[in-house]
Amino acid sequence: MCERLLHLQPYFSLMAAEGQLRKNLTDAQWLVVKDTTTLLEPFMCAQRLLEGKNYVTVSLAPFIVWKVHHGLRAAMESPESSKHVVNLTRKMYTQFEEQ
Repeated sequence: MCERLLHLQPYFSLMAAEGQLRKNLTDAQWLVVKDTTTLLEPFMCAQRLLEGKNYVTVSLAPFIVWKVHHGLRAAMESPESSKHVVNLTRKMYTQFEEQ
């Protein structure tokens, strides 16, 4: 859903400039959406891999755990991430490590 929202961002901006949109996200809010999309990407990858109905996916579990762990660390250490997303990532990473 976040990817679709980012895809539509230029159209929202155009509609807002033409007066056809009453409210739009600020640049800082768009940055949070972008960073959150990056943060959630490993989870989307894991979900897609585990959705397999016609084949066994349990052997992919170690790779998926590594992928999610690696994605969370990368998002947490990224200097480009917004403060809100870094805080969210820290909480998610802590919970991931506890589990």
